[in-house]
Amino acid sequence: AWRLALLFTALPLGDIFGTSFFHYAKWAGRGFADPAAHICLIWGIAVIVGRRGEMTERAGTALGAAFLMALAVCTKPLVAPMAGVVLAAAGLLALYRRNWAYALALCIGFTPVLLMPLHNWYFGHQLILLSSNAVLPEIYVMPPSAWLAALRELATLRWGGAELHRAVVHIGEWLSGPSEIKALIPLHAAAVACVVYVALRGRELDLWLRVIAAAVIAEYGAALCYATTARYFFSMWFLTLLVVLAVIERRLPLFLEQHGYKRTRQALERSFGYPTATAS
Repeated sequence: AWRLALLFTALPLGDIFGTSFFHYAKWAGRGFADPAAHICLIWGIAVIVGRRGEMTERAGTALGAAFLMALAVCTKPLVAPMAGVVLAAAGLLALYRRNWAYALALCIGFTPVLLMPLHNWYFGHQLILLSSNAVLPEIYVMPPSAWLAALRELATLRWGGAELHRAVVHIGEWLSGPSEIKALIPLHAAAVACVVYVALRGRELDLWLRVIAAAVIAEYGAALCYATTARYFFSMWFLTLLVVLAVIERRLPLFLEQHGYKRTRQALERSFGYPTATAS
């Protein structure tokens, strides 16, 4: 963990996925609240998952984690899909284990989110769930109706259609990532495919890793509808990188073992400081 923390804060290696601490410091220094929202979200997820990927049974932990995610959503409503998926998974698992106190603590900890529509109704005299900014044309650039129009043009072979062109450009901007480098589109596309695979087919992987992958996919849906401003989606790309690295950490030693690269696998074991997976 300390090695990854050092890489995150000291080196710009994660720049292509928006995981460099430099990005957080830059936007926070300019007065934007996005870094605080992403930090609270990731912090809340880490508290729920626990140190060894086993959700704790303590209600106090659930209360704190849910409150952190509520702070994240109140600070930046665009992270709501990821928070919702993780909290829903934790709540369902708590109900399955009949840990009623844990499930109740999740609900109580997340209740500050209800202050947002109450605030909008009291001060703005409108019942808006999160924020009216969510439907501004400058931000809500590709609503579902635009995607349906693009699919209609694709189905009717109208390759030069305006909506289809908008959709292709938006996907390209999304897959350019926080670095906005077009050459990295294939890398980001492969990372997205890896996340989808983990969520749908990664049964041999950790349950919480699949939950995080599902949460990231939910955020992909938001990214496909809203402007691809880098600071909006730092946590999405951060968790994308997390899922990809987890898959590499679990699959690479097995691949090396199966293909005769035993010395390379042993070097990885010494570098990471713990035994890696071996072929079953």
